[in-house]
Amino acid sequence: MCYELSLSTDSPTDLTTLNSLESFFEQITEELNKDNLKYEHKYRLATGAPGCCSCFFRTFEYDIEKELSFEQLQKWYEEEPSDMNVSNTKWLLQIIKDLVNAGYQVDTHIAQGYMSHDPPEERKVIQINNYNNDNFAFVECVYYDYKK
Repeated sequence: MCYELSLSTDSPTDLTTLNSLESFFEQITEELNKDNLKYEHKYRLATGAPGCCSCFFRTFEYDIEKELSFEQLQKWYEEEPSDMNVSNTKWLLQIIKDLVNAGYQVDTHIAQGYMSHDPPEERKVIQINNYNNDNFAFVECVYYDYKK
């Protein structure tokens, strides 16, 4: 399954300057995601290489997540601390924490399908400082608004 992870913020920082070797912020210039993100500066996240999908973030299916609590790496999901999904999620979560703790607004939405802009199934407020970088996962089709 491919995913499209989008992020917006009111921070004037150019997030493309924070790109890693495996994860890339790409500015969204079209209005395709305007209904799914609410802050001024909008980005999509590519993994593996620029222009690719957002598949290599720790992401769980919407229906499964409702039944389980994902707080630690899941052995049945064959997750390891060195997995690209895990390391990319830690990298992004730290950036989100840094922005929120500096007083900026941040939200994300992850849609099913590469370049998909379907509306979210659910909206959640995430108290970002309640999560350490090892126990966070995105859930497909869910919009997150991050707060201190």
